[in-house]
Amino acid sequence: MTKIPEVSFLWQWTLVCLNDLLILTMLCMLQVPHDVVDVTDLAKVFLELISTIQRKPLTYLVAVLRGQKIKEIFNNGHDRLPQYGKGATLSKTDAEKMHRSLLEMEAVGDHHWSNAMGYMNSSVKLSRGSSEVFSGRKRVLIKRPKVGAHAFFELGNNLPCCSIW
Repeated sequence: MTKIPEVSFLWQWTLVCLNDLLILTMLCMLQVPHDVVDVTDLAKVFLELISTIQRKPLTYLVAVLRGQKIKEIFNNGHDRLPQYGKGATLSKTDAEKMHRSLLEMEAVGDHHWSNAMGYMNSSVKLSRGSSEVFSGRKRVLIKRPKVGAHAFFELGNNLPCCSIW
């Protein structure tokens, strides 16, 4: 019978701490009051942007949507697109939440390819569910913590594990 090597105490402790931190963070997040925000109109603009700009990563698409002043955007002429800056009011976190919602409803997907140098690249592409968002049959909703909301989850030693302001 093969004996499985024992994991060192430090590694076990690290795993336990990371697991506890994840659980405590999840508990804290559940206690924070959230607003549900409808971002369907911005999601439609984002989907249009994905169909216009091919083979670019999520970070680049979000930068164009938010109207960031990045040299690559200007060099590619994407600052002249009608979608450029339409999501200026959207935070980076909210844009990523919107992307996650679109992934969950299968409106977008990931596209992976190898470039000429053999490095793997990833981009966002439209999927079959995008037509339901474009037509308005599906709404895109994200959760955003209420302004001024916070939560504390007390540990045994009365130290807060997390707070969200």
